[in-house]
Order: sequence, then C-alpha cells, then structure tokens
Amino acid sequence: MALPSGLIIVLVRWCVAVVARYREYVADRGAVAITGDPAALAGALETLDTELERRPSADLREHRSTAAFSIVPPPWEKHRFFDRTRRFVSRTLFGTHPPTERRIERLRFAGADG
Repeated sequence: MALPSGLIIVLVRWCVAVVARYREYVADRGAVAITGDPAALAGALETLDTELERRPSADLREHRSTAAFSIVPPPWEKHRFFDRTRRFVSRTLFGTHPPTERRIERLRFAGADG
C-alpha cells in the first residue's frame, strides 16, 4: 500500500505545482489586460527579482508569523548529502512559481504581439 500511496502523493503534488505555475501565468495575462502594458509588468518583475538578490540584514524566516502566509519561505534545512537534488526537486519539479526570467520572457513576447 505504501508504494501506490507514495506515487499518488507525488502525482498530486506535481499536479498542484503545475496548476499553481499556470495560475501565475494567468495572473500575468490578467495584469496585462488591465494595464495594457506588458513592458511595465516585466520591468516590475525584473525590479523585484534584483531586489531579492540583495540579502536583508536579518533572517526574516525566523519569524514564523510570516511563514504561515507563505510570504517568506521557511528556512532551508542543510543536508550533507543530496542538498542540490533536494532543492532541484522542491523548487523545479514541485515549485509553485515559474522562474521570473520565464515570466518576463513571456511578457516581452506578449508585448511584441500586440
């Protein structure tokens, strides 16, 4: 029973991630429909992405009050083995947000179309 249950859990988590990523793209299209300016949204995403590259002075993940709202991700546990693999699986395969670069690329393409 453990193997079929595990496969179902993995499949459901992957489906949730796919739907969540699609929802982000739909939100981007909706923002473009409202504003009529895909370049502005792409610029805002670029700004947010570069702002996140700078590290804050305090680790906000230690304040569990924001983790409940998924505003700040919980701290990543350091594992000696397979750390890169774990990050790849959780962020790429089961990640709920597409890469910002891909969102910006899609917005720039939408701006070129119309």
